Amino acid sequence: MGKLIVISGLPASGKSTLIKNLKEKYNIITVPEHNEWVKGKFPKVPENIEEKIEKQRFFLNLDIARYNWAMEHIDKADIIISDTDFTSPLAHNYAERWLLPDFNIYNWMVDEYIHQLEMKNLGLADYYIYLDVSFEERLKHREEDFQRTGRKRNDMFFTQPFPQNMRRFHYIMINDQSPRKCLPSVWYENNKTVDEAAADLWNIIRKTPITQNPKEILEKFSISLKDTINDEQQ
Repeated sequence: MGKLIVISGLPASGKSTLIKNLKEKYNIITVPEHNEWVKGKFPKVPENIEEKIEKQRFFLNLDIARYNWAMEHIDKADIIISDTDFTSPLAHNYAERWLLPDFNIYNWMVDEYIHQLEMKNLGLADYYIYLDVSFEERLKHREEDFQRTGRKRNDMFFTQPFPQNMRRFHYIMINDQSPRKCLPSVWYENNKTVDEAAADLWNIIRKTPITQNPKEILEKFSISLKDTINDEQQ
């Protein structure tokens, strides 16, 4: 049985480029990313709290489908890499609740996502890698991506305090310095070329073990996730 690795990070941190590099060099299986999965057909911008919940159900169901796709292929490869997972929309809404308080559904999300994990409709990865990339590099990636694909990114992902709070969510769950760290993971400060970073990540990935006690990790994750409800904006 293979292991599932999730690579996460802020928008324009270079996740997709690195994952493509890893796939080409090491012939690994990758989970189709969100945009590829739905061919860019995302829900409209919500106009009320009910529409916001429905939009989030869309992303929840999408991540359930992506996770189950990974589980269907886990016996066909030693390693499967996913470009983010359900922790990313949690990080997004963790930050957005302070930006758009009238559309705050974070408490609902915490309860619903934990429920889906407990029902085993959704699952945690064996290992998480967070790409910590400087603001300047992210701006550079955004411009390069726009020139290559024409893809525009929402300015809120580059305007504080929103990205700072998204990063904070991942820091809580992943960084070794966090007293609330709950996931098997590494915080990778990416200030290297794509080839150098891919080589580093491959050395990390191939040494990571398959989760030995998923129930214990889920319990720790649930405690840390519930605790984030009480966080104050930084």
